[in-house]
This record gives sequence, structure tokens and C-alpha cells, in this order.
Amino acid sequence: MAFFVSALWGGSALLLVNLDDRGQYGDMFGAVNSLFSGLAFAALIVTLLMQKKELEDNRLELKRSADAQKKNATLLALTTLLSEYNEQLDRRVKDLTDASEHAEHNEAYIEGMTKEATKYRVKKVVAIMSIESILKEEGIDVNA
Repeated sequence: MAFFVSALWGGSALLLVNLDDRGQYGDMFGAVNSLFSGLAFAALIVTLLMQKKELEDNRLELKRSADAQKKNATLLALTTLLSEYNEQLDRRVKDLTDASEHAEHNEAYIEGMTKEATKYRVKKVVAIMSIESILKEEGIDVNA
């Protein structure tokens, strides 16, 4: 289309020698100029609408990413907590094992250590349940 218009314009300079004829001939292309201006404006509107849609999609993806990052941070914290509870529980069990060798002198100590071990077992179960709950929300099968 642009080639045709350019050829027509260039050819008109050779065919039309009179300046008045050239002016009238050029006025014929005013409609084409308006058409291209209108099409350019429509393309601008379409581009703006496409950018708006893309920005909405980016915002949604950023929100999803932030939510996933928050869940990952929570899982990491719970996993670290679970590891700490395991260490504490192992320490209490070892202390209980050592103390049970001398049970006649350490009944109160063994009772206290048993309560401590039970407390860490409960905390461990709660941490595991929290992790399983988060994984289930994500659709991850925890029994696999």
C-alpha cells in the first residue's frame, strides 16, 4: 500500500506540471491521510489495552510469587523448629538413658527429664502437623 501511494505521488510530479492541478491532486489524498491517522490512533488504543492486560497479569503473578515465598519461609521455619525439637528430644532421651543406669539416686531427675522429653515429643508432633497442613494446602500428598 505504501509503495503504491509513493509511486502515485512520484508519478504525479511528472504528469502534473501545473501547480493548481498538483494542489487538487494532493487534496485527493487527504482522506487517505485521515485514514492512516485514524488507524494509528486505533493501534495506540489497542496497544494501551494490551499493556493494561499485561500489567494485570504481572501483578497477579507477583502476588502468587509472594504467597509462595511466604509459604516457603514458613515451611523453612517449621522445618528448622522441627530439627531443633528432634535435637532436644534426642538429648533428653540420651540423658534419660544415662540417668536410668543410676536410677536409685536420680528418680526426681528421671521424672523431670521424662516430662521434658514428652514436651518435645508434643512440640514435634505439632510442628509436623503444621508442615503437613501447609503441604496439603499446596496439593502435595504428604503420604507419598
